[in-house]
Amino acid sequence: MGTAVSHYLVFISSLEDTQALALSHRISAQADVASVEYISKEEGLRYFEQSSGYEQILSSLPENPLPIVLRVIPREVVDVTTLPNLQALRDQLAAQQEVEYAELDAQWLQRLANILSFGQRFSYALSVLLVVAVFLIVGNTIRMAVESRRDEVLVMKLVGATDGYIRRPFLYMGFWFGVLGGFFASLCILLLSWWVSTPAERLIDSYQSGFELQTFNADEIVLCLTISAFVGVIGSWIAVNRHIANIELQ
Repeated sequence: MGTAVSHYLVFISSLEDTQALALSHRISAQADVASVEYISKEEGLRYFEQSSGYEQILSSLPENPLPIVLRVIPREVVDVTTLPNLQALRDQLAAQQEVEYAELDAQWLQRLANILSFGQRFSYALSVLLVVAVFLIVGNTIRMAVESRRDEVLVMKLVGATDGYIRRPFLYMGFWFGVLGGFFASLCILLLSWWVSTPAERLIDSYQSGFELQTFNADEIVLCLTISAFVGVIGSWIAVNRHIANIELQ
């Protein structure tokens, strides 16, 4: 995909053409500016007449009311990560004494940044809820397993087995529950990414953006399995400690 293209519109209403041209040369000499297009009042009026269809009304005006416009193309690639730098350049252009107003043509980029920020926070909240759900599910499963083997646990305590020895197989069970949960979660994410890839790419293309839809890679799958196994072990540890302590010899 190609990179997104955006520009600044710098409006100048109180300068002569020679002074505005000098300003355009000064702006184009900046390191963070790729090019500057000079649009005179006459060119702006002709374009407005062609696009608006009000040629007769505009021709009756005593003078040209449109300002001189400089179309500034930034050198930096336009995307969400560079948006703060682009806004800083706009503020720098607007702060110049000769400039009446400067506008960054990147409202679509700000909207996209807000959407991505919302999606990121939503995914974080959903991840926390899923981790809590894993704790509860694993804990309840281990509790049922302990209760189903209550007599076996009593016999092991009778022959002198320690709580750590009794706890170990349940921790293994929690570990494998976590690994299987992480595996199926990764598989669901891969299938969901494949399913939404086509409409997501059409949406990205509509923004003329250089973004690419990314899914889990091998390192992230391993990380997901590791976190899932850790959560499973912690959940089973809490459940086993609680329920083994309630099984006492009569």
